[in-house]
Amino acid sequence: MAMSGSQGRFLAGMLCISIAPACGAERESGGGEALGGDGAVEQPEPSSEDGEDDPSQPPGDAGEGPESGPPLPGGAGGVDGAGEVPLGVRVPSGTLVTVAAADDLSTATHIVGDPVMARVVRDVVDPEGAVLLPAGVLLLGRVAASASSGGPGERPVLEVYFETLSAPGYEVPIEGEVVSRMLMLDPVLERARSSASGGSGSVTEVPGFIPAGSPIVVQTRAPFVVPAADAEADTASEEATEAPPRLH
Repeated sequence: MAMSGSQGRFLAGMLCISIAPACGAERESGGGEALGGDGAVEQPEPSSEDGEDDPSQPPGDAGEGPESGPPLPGGAGGVDGAGEVPLGVRVPSGTLVTVAAADDLSTATHIVGDPVMARVVRDVVDPEGAVLLPAGVLLLGRVAASASSGGPGERPVLEVYFETLSAPGYEVPIEGEVVSRMLMLDPVLERARSSASGGSGSVTEVPGFIPAGSPIVVQTRAPFVVPAADAEADTASEEATEAPPRLH
């Protein structure tokens, strides 16, 4: 059936109006989501890069693995797993110790090598006031040189060194040099020599001596370690407990 020119233009305009929305939707789909073969929208696969856990997987156990829990403190179990290190006090080199000789030390009675004993008369403390050596412990040593005065104005020689620190329950080797002591001439023999005319039977040699109880200052020449004060008390208590009673 023949259409007039006005009817043809009307139908062509209606056809373009019905087709335009579909064409526009197809053009917009090029920059959006892809369409499947059946026209359904394909959803992207979930990615592990978004920092969220996959809900299909069970949550991990926070208590498992080497990284779980707080770190262990350093040095747990002692040195090399041997447990606690015994307590001790380090006495540095150059420490001054004041002692008193237990007996008179004389060039008339003591020769080189004879034993000497002295007692610490006051606590030895460090700059912070902590006790390094308590009063009462003993220093054991020997005579290093001994010579009486051979004439008026000649001083005697009496040198002592200490090699052991002795306390209840332990002994420690030390290097102790005497840096100060009171060395006197025998007063009776010195007066006799001074008044002698130099004839036969006059006194020529006068011994020197260190009086018992007089202060002797000893300086340590090497560091050493002694048990702490509480360890000393425990040792003394154990010895007193284990010692058998004396019979009178």
